[in-house]
Amino acid sequence: MSDVKSAGTLDGTIFGVFLPYFFENHQQVDKALNEGGMLERINAATTPKGVRVADVVYLGDAAGIFTTDTPVRSMADMDGLRMRALDEAQIEIFRSWGAQGTIVSWAEVPNALQTGVADGYINPSFVPLLFGHTGFIKHFTDAQITPSSRAAIISEDWYPSLSDEERATVDEAIKVATEANRAWLAEQTTVLERLAEAGVEVIELDDAARGEFREASQAI
Repeated sequence: MSDVKSAGTLDGTIFGVFLPYFFENHQQVDKALNEGGMLERINAATTPKGVRVADVVYLGDAAGIFTTDTPVRSMADMDGLRMRALDEAQIEIFRSWGAQGTIVSWAEVPNALQTGVADGYINPSFVPLLFGHTGFIKHFTDAQITPSSRAAIISEDWYPSLSDEERATVDEAIKVATEANRAWLAEQTTVLERLAEAGVEVIELDDAARGEFREASQAI
């Protein structure tokens, strides 16, 4: 399992999966990957470098905006916020929304949020529950920014060395795993309720407010 950023160092095409508001939902991502030739194009560039991307795997629902003190109900509320950024790409996203970004390693995120170094982060909704951040994260805006995903990768030194029968077994396993992952994703319907129970305000954006974020993200 690889983060998309690492796979993207071999070929930038996979970064399309993470572009804010480029896809409406994960079904569109799947269509692009499998019917639109995106996965084939990715592998045309990565396999000569020893890596085959088997699939994009979803970790949960699409990323939203978490904040400690300021609830984000529209893009105007981002003004003046300093958000924890994973990398320079996220800093560009925050800048397009009128906020600032500061790169903070994940291990330092709790301290950054509690000391005011950062006012929040973008992540899928389950993250504060998984990492115990609900004591200081107080607001979640379900902005549906980008799919939450990882890349399943396999060695291109190993895969071609398999017999036809072995390779067919691996291919079938990837297919079954993909179906299981999508079925699991469809069952993740209680996370927002669990956030609310943990004391995190859940904010749903209307079409107009979400449209502001989408329009501002087009330059990215």
